[in-house]
Amino acid sequence: MAYTSRIANQLLVTPYDDNSAVPEEVSERLTEEEFCEKCYSHPKFEWDMQQYLSEEKQFEYIDVQMNYDEIRNQIHQQKTAYDNFNLWLNNFDNNKVYTINGNAGTGKTTFINHKKYTETKLKWVILDIHLARSLDEWISDIRTEVSHFEQAQAKVYGSIMNKIWEMLFQGLDENNEYSIEVIYDNLLRLTDVYKEKYASKYPSGRKLLDEVCEVMATSGDVFAKVEAVAELFKEHINGKIEKDGIISILNIFLLILRCLADSPEDKYVILFDNFERFIAKDELYNKDVDEIRLLLSSYIKRINQKGNMHNGHFKFVMAVRDSTARMCGVKLQASDVEASNLDLSEWYDTQNIIERKKKWYAEKGLPLETSDIVEQITGDLRIIYSDHTVTGLKLIIDPLFNGNKRLIIDFIGSMVELPSNEKYVQAYCNLWKEDTDRSRFAARSIIRGMLLNELERKPDKLFEHLKTYSTRNKDNGIGDARKILTILYNNIQKGNENEMTLVSVFEELFRTRNVEKVWNNEIHDSKRKTISTILFYMNSYNRRENDWIQFVDLQFRESGRGRSIIVEDAAKLEQILNSDMRNFTIHLMPAGRVYLIHIVASFEFFSLRYVSNYTPLFALVPTPEEVERCISVKELPCYKKIECVARYAVQCIEVLQDREDTIKLLIGNSDNGKYHAVRIINQHKSYIESFATYIREKYCNMNTISDEVRKKYEILFREIMSQRNRYNKYENDSHKNWRR
Repeated sequence: MAYTSRIANQLLVTPYDDNSAVPEEVSERLTEEEFCEKCYSHPKFEWDMQQYLSEEKQFEYIDVQMNYDEIRNQIHQQKTAYDNFNLWLNNFDNNKVYTINGNAGTGKTTFINHKKYTETKLKWVILDIHLARSLDEWISDIRTEVSHFEQAQAKVYGSIMNKIWEMLFQGLDENNEYSIEVIYDNLLRLTDVYKEKYASKYPSGRKLLDEVCEVMATSGDVFAKVEAVAELFKEHINGKIEKDGIISILNIFLLILRCLADSPEDKYVILFDNFERFIAKDELYNKDVDEIRLLLSSYIKRINQKGNMHNGHFKFVMAVRDSTARMCGVKLQASDVEASNLDLSEWYDTQNIIERKKKWYAEKGLPLETSDIVEQITGDLRIIYSDHTVTGLKLIIDPLFNGNKRLIIDFIGSMVELPSNEKYVQAYCNLWKEDTDRSRFAARSIIRGMLLNELERKPDKLFEHLKTYSTRNKDNGIGDARKILTILYNNIQKGNENEMTLVSVFEELFRTRNVEKVWNNEIHDSKRKTISTILFYMNSYNRRENDWIQFVDLQFRESGRGRSIIVEDAAKLEQILNSDMRNFTIHLMPAGRVYLIHIVASFEFFSLRYVSNYTPLFALVPTPEEVERCISVKELPCYKKIECVARYAVQCIEVLQDREDTIKLLIGNSDNGKYHAVRIINQHKSYIESFATYIREKYCNMNTISDEVRKKYEILFREIMSQRNRYNKYENDSHKNWRR
């Protein structure tokens, strides 16, 4: 499916997928060589701090800031993991199975294909689970069908079967038409090498090749021999996977690879890509993931035993999304018998992807949609010189989309291309050109608001389903989603693993040790439905059919429930929780952390939830002409917006202080924390004051406006600050022991 943004279609095109909608001249000229040499974005394992240093200041109150050292430590860990992978890749005495994992759109397939292009001493065989077929025709009507094709083992079987067909039976002549003669030559080469080098040994898979040799040695026409061999392949590769079908087809596959090799010393990396694609879109559990991984681990050790002809020739790699990897009952990197792991999340810089592709288009003289705004927004990162804290849109955008580079470029591209957003984009550009600390803060705030608005405009209405700050129904609550995310975040801050049982989360949420009894009590019917809806929508974009926002990763552990757990909607999730809550675990995603830290307490989020016809506040900075025309400054849209948000915010704070605010957000590694009401007060006061101060600094000292207009700006400043001061009453109460 093509990207929704014009610029995304051009910037994200690769030779390895057909997602992008581009002209034929682009597809033809972007060869594998061109892409790998000119367009591939290499991960940066050394970070030049000077490039990002700035005298810029932080204005909006943010509870948790990122420090330069955090980035440096993360990059160091990534480099170590990459170095370990390369050591493993070139050491065929190490027979572990490696997993390459990352969230959707983090570059797994691109990384693999680039490795294939650069690591030329190795033979890379990529088996795409997504492209595996349930039926293969060896020739004409001689075909093999795989049973239970929706299961992982059948998909793996089908991908291997497909690759064997490509190597032997996809015989194309010089006109790219199927040719029996070419197939015959392939089979002849196979049998000649087999008889010369391997028939005297005892490799697994030998039975089929012995029979193929007998057929090829008989007299008769070419077509009859090829057809007879196809029948043999149908007999031996029969699509049955219940017992040792995958082992049997692997034995045949590896032996064929050795026979068709350019050299008997060739070494192979066999990679299973898109491993998550066999999983149903709403699936929370499937034990096939773990079974395949353990099967491959056992098999690779067996063929690397001393005396085995394949010893030192093969490695296995699985490329899989993080969410699917977490389906495994045992963590991939948990022990020596499990797979080694390379996590690509956060490797690739979006700005570098854009820059390299722009240069390529320019070199080839190909037209390219303007991407400067997209590049500026996605690459916005500054290190504050004074204390080395980090600011910029990148800190919100990258984790909000869980590092999905495809989605980031497509979403930001679509957002700035949308005609209805043109005035907001122009306001952002104008503010950025002013080139002051406060104007850059103002420009970023417009983009943050636009992001939230575009997310809410999507058909799923994400924030509406999270029930945050709802005023329509008292039973909706004003913070269950936020509370769940806070519990998960605090668990990490205490030094624990980023995973909790759902029972532990609910025990803290309901403040009970008998959570199933409380959960199933009829007095909590409405609360139960609300929380089930929240969990479903925070997790529901873990679907493998698309790439979307995901705050948590909800997983299910096997408990005699069969092969899979499917959750199609919130009602189904509630039903499963009612009977089997203890088998659920929950994992905080980067997007959930961003929502919790940067969004849910912010002024713009309150504005999005409460003000109709949403417009980012800093896109409402009144011009002198607007101020001159108004009779009262309270008529101005900016004042109306601030007054509305402040009115609803203080109502929310009152409810929080009265009964809702029971969980503090932990800051740093200390036991201290902040109640949510305090966070709202701090963030709103800082934001409103920044807006008022920006107007005052920009216009009240301007020589080109009249005294009357200047006076109105001063009045507007005071009126806005009076709205800011509405929060002071609750700030004074914020340190008391609030009534529960």
